[in-house]
Amino acid sequence: MLSLPYSHKKEKIVAAADIGSGHAGCALIEIRRGEIPAILASARLALPFEERTPEQTKSGVLSLLKDVCEKAAESHAEISARQKLPPISASYAILQAPWSHSEIASAGSESETNERIIGKMIEGLARQALETEDKLNHRNLFEAGLVRVDLNGYPTMKPVGKDAHTVSVSTLVSECEPETRAQITDTLQNAFPAAKPNLRSRARILSSALREARPQSRDYVIIDMENDATNCAVMRDGLASDHILVPEGTRTILKRISTGMPEETLSLMRMISRGACNTPSCDKLNSSLALAEPEIVRLFGDALGRIAGKLRLPNELLLITEPELSEWLSALFSRIDFSQFTVTTKEFTPSVLASESLRGSVSGSGGAIDSGLALAAIFVNAEEQST
Repeated sequence: MLSLPYSHKKEKIVAAADIGSGHAGCALIEIRRGEIPAILASARLALPFEERTPEQTKSGVLSLLKDVCEKAAESHAEISARQKLPPISASYAILQAPWSHSEIASAGSESETNERIIGKMIEGLARQALETEDKLNHRNLFEAGLVRVDLNGYPTMKPVGKDAHTVSVSTLVSECEPETRAQITDTLQNAFPAAKPNLRSRARILSSALREARPQSRDYVIIDMENDATNCAVMRDGLASDHILVPEGTRTILKRISTGMPEETLSLMRMISRGACNTPSCDKLNSSLALAEPEIVRLFGDALGRIAGKLRLPNELLLITEPELSEWLSALFSRIDFSQFTVTTKEFTPSVLASESLRGSVSGSGGAIDSGLALAAIFVNAEEQST
């Protein structure tokens, strides 16, 4: 059964599932007008570390998704038995890599004199961005949303009605195979029959939820590490600017450094982070880490270099990863190797995003509730309050 931090009178109840490459979580969220969201119940399940084909991984994750969604429905019934809850009115599935792949498509126009910006101009450029993005498979497209408008080279939150001679529009577009979308949608509908299912990409969640949760930070790089891939995104002036997927994640890193079972390696990493690891096994792992670092730096350096080729990167770096790897990765990204890409030509200043750092934006986010479900709750709250 899911953990139940608390429950009380509510305005709207929404279920949000967070689907990774080897795990799935689901949260029951209370939405109240003008208040931060409250997670009433949550659970996450993960596949054991072992070699699988992509089809076996997909089947396993979909099975986990079914289980956690059913647990959310059961928790809804359990709370309602004690005090009346409204029905679950909407459900969301947040698709991480490899289930979704996101790009930022851009288009722009320029005139010799200033022109008054109208909505149709923005809409036309957004369509042009989609039509000219050569990496996009329109059959797989499930999400497209405007994330940034620049007037005369400056980001503008409300461009309509202003005058400018150059306009640039950036649209976040996300793909997912139709079969996978259908299977996820069916799972949501079976678990929450009265709720409208919605699919969203992790890239969209990050840009929206972090803007809500961290209004003091407007320029930073996001390193969001999943099992087999990492979302690298850039926020400039509080708006999403660039996005790229790196084919390296926690599982692939563990394969590089592991001297035994992955679970044992994670346990040793925890001990190393606490400075409490002095055994021969720890010495062997430290040697493996040193050997793996150059290739990991190269992979991320190539990706970040492609983004920095357009505009140098902010120095602040926000890291989202497994707690066992966070300290080592923070040290890795603060190395001089990446300083060539930053605006100050100094190394990144990393910080780790954990559920504890989101407590001001979502209640009930302690204990077993992880940062992925907390971010999902923040995003869902903003989206539901806007309707």
